[in-house]
Amino acid sequence: MNISVVDTKSIRSCNNYLKQVACHIETENNCSITVCHMIDNTKVFQVKISYTKQKKHQTNYLLLLAVCHYDTKLWPAVHQSFKILAKQPGVPICHFILYDNYVICPGQ
Repeated sequence: MNISVVDTKSIRSCNNYLKQVACHIETENNCSITVCHMIDNTKVFQVKISYTKQKKHQTNYLLLLAVCHYDTKLWPAVHQSFKILAKQPGVPICHFILYDNYVICPGQ
């Protein structure tokens, strides 16, 4: 599969550094709950991705949300993101939002 980023757009109403709320599902002992928390020093982007399946040679598109955390200096050094990216606290960390996660932002 060939995957490419086609376009990115900053979501302006989500880029007030102090007003986003991120929500995600946590499951334990067959019980799922939605956990929400404030996130700061963060920007949210809409990312358009194209992908082509090799057998069909047809290009498809996805719109995804990405969150970039710009101030990670207070994150624990053992945070999963630093392990995966081989980075240290203080560097920006960006990731895609999973299908069952969401970010709540103030209106414009």
